[in-house]
Amino acid sequence: MRNILLAIFLVFMPFVARAGGDSVSQDSIFWPTSGIGDGVATGYTSDQWTWAMRMMWLNDPTTQGVSLGYLNDLEVTNPAGVTLRIATGGAIVYGIPYRNTANVDFALTIPVIGTTGWRLVLQADWAAQTVRLVLLQNVDGGLAWPAVTQTAGVRWEISLAVGTITTVPVVAVTDDRSYLDPGILIDDNHIVSREMNTLVQAVSAEVAGVLVVRDAEGWKCAAGVETDVWGNFRIPEDADLTQAFYATPVYYVESTTATNVDIDGVSFLGAIGQVFNSHFRVGASIEPSGAAWVLQSPVAQRLDLHTVADNNDFATLQFTRNGHLGTDTYAGSLFFVGWLLTYIRDH
Repeated sequence: MRNILLAIFLVFMPFVARAGGDSVSQDSIFWPTSGIGDGVATGYTSDQWTWAMRMMWLNDPTTQGVSLGYLNDLEVTNPAGVTLRIATGGAIVYGIPYRNTANVDFALTIPVIGTTGWRLVLQADWAAQTVRLVLLQNVDGGLAWPAVTQTAGVRWEISLAVGTITTVPVVAVTDDRSYLDPGILIDDNHIVSREMNTLVQAVSAEVAGVLVVRDAEGWKCAAGVETDVWGNFRIPEDADLTQAFYATPVYYVESTTATNVDIDGVSFLGAIGQVFNSHFRVGASIEPSGAAWVLQSPVAQRLDLHTVADNNDFATLQFTRNGHLGTDTYAGSLFFVGWLLTYIRDH
């Protein structure tokens, strides 16, 4: 009798809403599948997995998908003849994870009428329940690239490469990959800066072949003469040389004046077994001499070494004050300190 009364009480007990409420529009996943809350006892559906992947990794599923840096990035090349080769890599196609661990080759059909367009795609097929590489080739003589098909729940394609094939045949390949773009925002307070700054000190100077004795203030570049100053360092192994790598002169003057100094710079770079030669030169720059005893580092005179350097190259930097030229109107001495080295680490 007690159990019957308890059952009746539970059936007619008023519903008490939790703070925040429940709604069919709210869902969460990856709980233990015990049947409690959102943890379903039968496992998670493919729809739940795919919307989770899209939400986290794809800002635009119509183009994005390739995983940058995973294996060989699904790069498409033409190794020979009419062959298209797709390298290893991974992707997420409309929320469906995919990976390829071996090269895949396709053969283009040689056209007879004229140059023909093609497209290489990753295709998600809901009926087949697969994601696979697929070659799309236009009709013979159709120059346009075939369009992608994008119908959620049926077939969804993202492009990896487009190109053409001629009747000769000559194959043209254009990269059309778009990488994963996580839906996140990182503010400045949480960005780990990879910019590095250090000073390469000058080690010697000369005027007309005669070595200059270093003053306590720095390497003295006097008025009326040409003074050359040198420093040495090695290109860091962790420098990302796809980005700017600056060596900017640092100096100061002994008196306040409105006149100018004429300066320029050169870099010499090379590895063991390579010719050590002048690889980059900045033309003469006319700079205001500046305020007395204030360190200066003119942007116009920075050497951008990333265009010529390799990691671990040995480098010599040369700074010159052209005090003997009429364009150098500063009557006082310039004291050279070294070069401010600025680069981006690759990790």
